[in-house]
Amino acid sequence: MKSKYFIIFTFILLASSAVLASQDIKVISSGTRSLTLEFTPQYTDTSSVIINNQTFKRISFSGGEVLNLQDYGMPAISVRSFSVGVPGEVGNTIQVIGSDYIELQGRVAPIRKTVYKNGMLSYSDIISSKYNDYRMNDLVSFGRYGLARNIPVQTVNVYPVQFDAEKNSIRIYKKIVIRINFASVKPNQGTAAKDDDLLKESLINYQAAKNFSIVQPRRLGKAAVSSVLSQGRWFRFEAPAEGMYKITASFLKDQGLDPNSIDPRTIKIYNNGGKVLPEALNLEVPNDPVENSVFLYKAQDDGKFNSEDYILFYGRGNQFFDYDTSSHKVVRYYHPYSNSNYYWLTFSQGESKKMQQVQSLTQNPDFVQTTTKAFASWEEDKYKLMNSGRYYVGDDFSETNNSRTYLTNLNGIVSGSTIAYKFNFVNRSEYSAVISLYENSTSVLSAYISGVGVGLLDDPQANYAISQVYNANYRSTLPDDRSMLKFTYKPNPGSQSTGYLNYFEISYDKQLKAFSDALMFYSTDTTGVDEFRLSGFGSSDIQVFDITDNANLKQVSGASISGGDCSFRAQSQKGRLSKYMAVTPAAYLTPGKLSEMSNSNVHATPEAKFIIITNKAFLDEANRLKTFKETGAKFKISTSV
Repeated sequence: MKSKYFIIFTFILLASSAVLASQDIKVISSGTRSLTLEFTPQYTDTSSVIINNQTFKRISFSGGEVLNLQDYGMPAISVRSFSVGVPGEVGNTIQVIGSDYIELQGRVAPIRKTVYKNGMLSYSDIISSKYNDYRMNDLVSFGRYGLARNIPVQTVNVYPVQFDAEKNSIRIYKKIVIRINFASVKPNQGTAAKDDDLLKESLINYQAAKNFSIVQPRRLGKAAVSSVLSQGRWFRFEAPAEGMYKITASFLKDQGLDPNSIDPRTIKIYNNGGKVLPEALNLEVPNDPVENSVFLYKAQDDGKFNSEDYILFYGRGNQFFDYDTSSHKVVRYYHPYSNSNYYWLTFSQGESKKMQQVQSLTQNPDFVQTTTKAFASWEEDKYKLMNSGRYYVGDDFSETNNSRTYLTNLNGIVSGSTIAYKFNFVNRSEYSAVISLYENSTSVLSAYISGVGVGLLDDPQANYAISQVYNANYRSTLPDDRSMLKFTYKPNPGSQSTGYLNYFEISYDKQLKAFSDALMFYSTDTTGVDEFRLSGFGSSDIQVFDITDNANLKQVSGASISGGDCSFRAQSQKGRLSKYMAVTPAAYLTPGKLSEMSNSNVHATPEAKFIIITNKAFLDEANRLKTFKETGAKFKISTSV
């Protein structure tokens, strides 16, 4: 199997048009245990062509395509691909049970190179130096596998033109009879509830494939009847830096609100964590804004937001480090679709969710922790390569502008400890280049990065650029606890070359010492009672919060505080790091400007199978597409704009 879980409806539609619109595939028998079919290629070209004084055969047939179009000069062998429904990814077999062919002496014409020059498209016939190394594909084989509307689907690849480069022999098949034996149907599979017009037109064995429909353990549930955003007053704001934010009466007054008319016990903060939504549709995700827990200090129980009252909550931007429970590592999260992680504030709709208090443990510690893993990073979206997609890169490098230096404070770094670097560099050049990394003028790494290939810089079918991730370590003392990273780019002299630094990350050991009255830290990857010993705060008014779950913060109570030092004990668990933040009032952050938003209730919109998201500038065209989908398309489908 070449690729797991690949199915996009485009793939299914292409398969349907290729299979059912032509007469080259005939089903002989179809059931839940096997499928037998006959493939009769409809050849459209068997002409001869002379290249470099050598004669070649151009051979093509209806529905065939050459998959390796970038292998210029290699034999142009076409494949016929179509889709069949299968019980699952493993256990199926495919075999040829009959065939008819003719055999010729000769060579298959090579893949032509596409050339753009002066805005014109042309083709160049070349013969690769590896032409004679070509090895034949299997006559029939399985290709990609995936799910289409809960039915497992497998592509079948047929190569009716078989070329032996060593013997200069071409076998052209006129008929191939194929038998596919299916694996057993699994207990979680059954007959589809109703016919699906799209799949009916796409799968040659649809009637049998309906019996392979998978009963999903979890289906996408309907959203709540009404969104929390559908009523009340709602304000959107940013909390760009990671830390503890403070809302006061004066802040609300500055935003045009009357604190005397707001009961602070009802102020609610909503946010969904700032991570990009998963692309897999079957994963659990919130279907509405999630309420985050807050800490409320209320001097008087009078239902008013007085000057001494305040609310604390945890906020972060669109880029931060967090523990990943799958990889069991602290990783960087970066949102590719938004520069902001928006928060929502509302009030007067019931009491807010308050932080749970957890008591510092009293039993003797198994571990005493005085250091933590700490992280720093740089990433700026400056250049969008190819003007498409979501892949942006940062600073550019060239032969003349070949170095850049980045300063990063690593306050509290453990002197002489190992520093780990990770960075992504992109090379837009025909040739390889040398990438070098220096820390405070000391060489850390020197490595090659490949080019796209000679003559391929402007080839639309070649790689636009080469992207490479590098890792390096450095062990020494940093002057003033400051990293001074220097990146150099050395391309082929005189070449048209541009390099880009996409991002870099730094991981290091840090003392549990506060700077600017704030400290973020992680537990150790062990099981037992951990004692955390913190220092360096400017006052004894120290608050410790467990921020492992951004929506359900916990306030640690009972910590031992002496001057600017603080210690507490908590249960640590191997395989699941806890994340903490300790602050004094001097480190509280202020939220961004509140912007009142209109009520919305996306959940109440009519259900649709096809949803169009558009800019207002294209609304008329979006509605035209909606009308076509609902009334003019071959497969009519409910649509919402």
